[in-house]
Amino acid sequence: MYRIYLYRDDYGRLTHHRPHRSSGEADETAAYIQCGSFVEDVGFWATTQEAIDYFNDQFAKRFGEDGVTGGGLAETMLGLKIHYNDDELSSEMTMPGFIDAISERFENNFDAPIPSTPLPVNHVDKKHEGEVDSARRKLFQQMVGCLTWATHQAKPEAMIASSILASHNQNPGEEHIKLARQAIRYLRGTKNRGIKFHGSSEVLDREYPRRNKLDCMVDANLGADAHSEHSRSCYVIMLNGGVIKMKIMKQTRVSRSTGHAECQAFVLLTQGIQLCRDILTELGYSQGSVRICEDNAAVTMQAGGDSQGARSGHYRRDQAAIDEVVNAGKIFVDKIPSEENISDVGTKAIKPAELFQYLRDKMTGYNDAVDITPTVQKAIDATTVAKKPRCAKFLGSKVLGSESAAHGTNAAKKGATKSRTDPRQEQNESGNLMQTAKNRNI
Repeated sequence: MYRIYLYRDDYGRLTHHRPHRSSGEADETAAYIQCGSFVEDVGFWATTQEAIDYFNDQFAKRFGEDGVTGGGLAETMLGLKIHYNDDELSSEMTMPGFIDAISERFENNFDAPIPSTPLPVNHVDKKHEGEVDSARRKLFQQMVGCLTWATHQAKPEAMIASSILASHNQNPGEEHIKLARQAIRYLRGTKNRGIKFHGSSEVLDREYPRRNKLDCMVDANLGADAHSEHSRSCYVIMLNGGVIKMKIMKQTRVSRSTGHAECQAFVLLTQGIQLCRDILTELGYSQGSVRICEDNAAVTMQAGGDSQGARSGHYRRDQAAIDEVVNAGKIFVDKIPSEENISDVGTKAIKPAELFQYLRDKMTGYNDAVDITPTVQKAIDATTVAKKPRCAKFLGSKVLGSESAAHGTNAAKKGATKSRTDPRQEQNESGNLMQTAKNRNI
């Protein structure tokens, strides 16, 4: 990711070379370009049309007119098809071409019905005990590789299928080939659906303003791996209605309880949030206290300092890592029902199929409903006398993070009662400092 600043020269033309004025006056930035590159593909946007024209001209001069294609509004990139809806102010990313190609390559029965889920709803992961078949293994690895690319680009709801199947790459059985073909048929049946992002106030300001604010979910499945007793983690990070980062992985340590597995997944999520916070801040969209939706009541209560219980002593180190982030006001934990937890689609096969489709649509932006929990409603009610935009500031501030950190915990929790001055305190509209989780006793 790069940001290129543009200036005006003595003749009023744009240039990326900062002029040196004899008067010593500072030059103001006329515009800037934000761009990212992947091999020979470049995606960019700029603050003015003049800056876009300048960027395209510089590419043409460097590589020649025949050496550069595109330069306009992106419709395809890295195999992704991008569709814009000017009426809804939304955009969709799909990859029907790639999905058609892998279907023609790997499917052996196009008359088979299209499944409603990438995995059977009653799927139980089992390893193949027979001898290794090198031809079958090669075919299976090719199928899994293609599935992985599709699910990491525009079909995140099927990532659980590619993740589970990938664990059988060394010795797949015929049952795993059948599962891979089912996942590919599912992709073919939903090839025109991908990830949808919203830009309208009708969607992003519903209930409370959420524009350019992160929303996260996390879950874990205790002992889910077929080859060992390791658990499977999944977290989802969303922005403007659609998923921007999702990770499914087998945990590196065997968890001895559900709370232990959930906390391991939680720690991974905090690392992913920090990456997203840094990128968004660089783009000019600073984040307050990021909401994390968790369906495990024990973890929700333990997050933020209540880590002295004997039953949770075996994963106290993970709790300490979570405490540090919560008490810094970077995140707050919100308890939600399991049937509303989007990250559940990344830990196991969801049943019934209708629940999977509901969670899929919420994760990929086709269902733009907002989850209003008691914690969030409390924050909204606290701002009823203020203007609605202020509600977004409150929900994205460290104040809500401090209140949520104490959700269901004792007042004497570790770390929360320590009065410390935080240089990152923000000022509210009246000029008073907002209290953070570090200096507020609840």
